[in-house]
Amino acid sequence: MIRHRIEMTVYLERYPRYCQECPLFYQTPYACHGERGMQGCCRLGYMERTDVRDFYGERMFPGCRMKTDKNVIIEK
Repeated sequence: MIRHRIEMTVYLERYPRYCQECPLFYQTPYACHGERGMQGCCRLGYMERTDVRDFYGERMFPGCRMKTDKNVIIEK
């Protein structure tokens, strides 16, 4: 695999109150030892290397760094 790095800048009108309303949150199916469900994912990578199985985004992810990320800009 080719080593790479992706940087993106996100312009929002306000910070989301919970993950479901964030345009960068999405869900994917998972299967682990016969258990199946949906897991939460973040396009900014905040949920990588954490167990987010059955996380549906009805609250803000504790590891979200959106308010301190220099690539997230709030436009009024």
